[in-house]
Amino acid sequence: MIPMKKLAVKHLEIGMKIVKIDKKWLDTPFLKHTFIIKSEKILAQLRHTCEYVFIENPQPLKPIKSDNLDAEKRGKAAVSHSYKLLNVIFDEMKSSSYLSSYKIKDVVNSLTIQVLADSKTYEYLSSIQTKSPCIAQKSIRVLILYLTLCKYVGIKKDKLLSLGCAALLHDVGMIDLPIKFNKTGNLTTDERELVFNHTQLGVNLIEKNKKFPSLVSQIIKSHHENFNGSGYPEGLAGRNINLYSRMLTVVCTYEALTRNRGYQSAITSYAAIAELTRVSGSMLD
Repeated sequence: MIPMKKLAVKHLEIGMKIVKIDKKWLDTPFLKHTFIIKSEKILAQLRHTCEYVFIENPQPLKPIKSDNLDAEKRGKAAVSHSYKLLNVIFDEMKSSSYLSSYKIKDVVNSLTIQVLADSKTYEYLSSIQTKSPCIAQKSIRVLILYLTLCKYVGIKKDKLLSLGCAALLHDVGMIDLPIKFNKTGNLTTDERELVFNHTQLGVNLIEKNKKFPSLVSQIIKSHHENFNGSGYPEGLAGRNINLYSRMLTVVCTYEALTRNRGYQSAITSYAAIAELTRVSGSMLD
């Protein structure tokens, strides 16, 4: 058993390790209730939220090692490089209607290796933030978050290439739609009808290529199906929806909630997790 010490929040200091909090998980802004206090911001959140906590080791925070800084630098470089390459791939596709499976797999392989080597890769997504988010940026964000989830739940490595391709290309059918997705306000009725077709358009592009595993198109086709049967294109429900599609729906929902969109500002990671919990069993598995 971990030795714990109860401590009033007014006595907390940076460097202390929290192992338990006096509030329920959903009543706090913290994704985990075991963590090291690394900043004044976290310290202020604890003092605002809690009356007392349990700590394991009230030692001052050790300096961050240079190898950690190097890993972060490499991770951000990998994310940024993949984003630029994906932009090139999508631009080529617009002009030639050809989707390069070789280049797509190169992006997926590169980021799969990165995510497996560094669990904090999702924290580097800010390196691809732009003033006008595009499908390439959204796709890279979804890919990294999806690979992180796959790693967490223990998906075998031999499936990650197919799953990664599906995550990266989940909205590829959106690219040729005559819609400005960054506009303020909601989509029109006609635009929504076009959006409903994007999963099948994506499947058509991928199957036309013939170099992607069939699992890729299966996942993409069903990633807008809802667990309660209210989604599209086929209104599938429950376990009739591909498992990896259900996982992708969770990730896409989280990614959308935490990204600034023309009609809605981003919410915090904590608020997004709370929203996923709220729709669990209805929209989401």
